[in-house]
Amino acid sequence: EEEVEAEDPEPEVAEEEPEEEPEAEEPEPQEVEAPQALPVAEVPTEVEEEIDEEYAELFAQARAAEAESPDKGIDAWRKAGQKARTLRTPRRALARLYTDLERWNALVEVLKEEADLVADPPQKIALLNQMVVCYRDQLGLDVMVVSGLNQILQLDPARVDVLDALAAQYEKMKRWTDLIGTLKKKAEVVPGTEARVAVWVQVANLF
Repeated sequence: EEEVEAEDPEPEVAEEEPEEEPEAEEPEPQEVEAPQALPVAEVPTEVEEEIDEEYAELFAQARAAEAESPDKGIDAWRKAGQKARTLRTPRRALARLYTDLERWNALVEVLKEEADLVADPPQKIALLNQMVVCYRDQLGLDVMVVSGLNQILQLDPARVDVLDALAAQYEKMKRWTDLIGTLKKKAEVVPGTEARVAVWVQVANLF
């Protein structure tokens, strides 16, 4: 019998190791811009107003108390404000102290008092704006934000920036009817045909 020659075994092919995929780079976290204050006239830290000798002495005592401690200053300026009911100086001082100490509820109350004393529309709007920013960014009181923005629009109905802020607030609160009404007001005052058409397109998309 003939011997059968054994077949040579096929050479083993070394398995290729899978290439390691490069690790995906994690996207760098993007900074979220903080909400910006509405562009209105700034409220001065101090105001110039006529002060008689009695009030001048009272305010000097309040400043001395403030130099000892912020809380003593707040007590002294409050007392000064109760006596000088028609003057802004004590309220400016209190607003500054409350802001430094981040006492937001007290800040909006003193801003309300001061706004009632101011006759000049740009300054009144500036004070209302400070209240709105505080309600929105510090206290998260949506209803008060709406109230403050509407007060500004009563003084200056053509303020497109305020209408934009109000529209954004209504959209956040899902108050669609109020949003449509605000956009319609914006369409009446925004300059330029193209801009007006864009606003009406926004309105149409909400139906």
